[in-house]
Amino acid sequence: TVSLSDGPSGVTLGTPIVNFDPDTNKISIVPGTAFDALAAGQTVVLHIPYTVEDGDNDTITKDISVTVTGTNDAPVIDLDTTTTGSGVAINAVEQLPYQFAWSADLSDVDTSTLSSMTLTLGNVQDGSAEKLFLNATAITAAAGLTVTNVAGVITISGAAPIATYETI
Repeated sequence: TVSLSDGPSGVTLGTPIVNFDPDTNKISIVPGTAFDALAAGQTVVLHIPYTVEDGDNDTITKDISVTVTGTNDAPVIDLDTTTTGSGVAINAVEQLPYQFAWSADLSDVDTSTLSSMTLTLGNVQDGSAEKLFLNATAITAAAGLTVTNVAGVITISGAAPIATYETI
């Protein structure tokens, strides 16, 4: 049975899939999401036991030890959780404001806090007549954070829970 040791206190890790190919005598490790909770630089030791048997039915069991080091996984954004995929398609009426990404979902396996978000108005067809702004709910949620809005780019910075950034 595969086991883990020397991991960071309070971090819950999964168990990776470990396969042995008897034709090539190679072991493969399929981590999946087992180590996603490791923060950048944190380590855990994965122990993979194996047994060798000689022609006289004598056996010995040893461990392969693999040190796994965590990396900084990128945050994930899904702009429309009501449909498949992570983008959003909207139909906006000219000259009327439109709220988009109202059902967005942000996540980060490394932390429950985000430090910044940048919103950019793309594919501008009518120059300065098209604007990007925060509604009243977003402005309230951004209280205590730094918000700048310059030329169709809104930048919000400051440490806050993911839920706060989702509300913005």
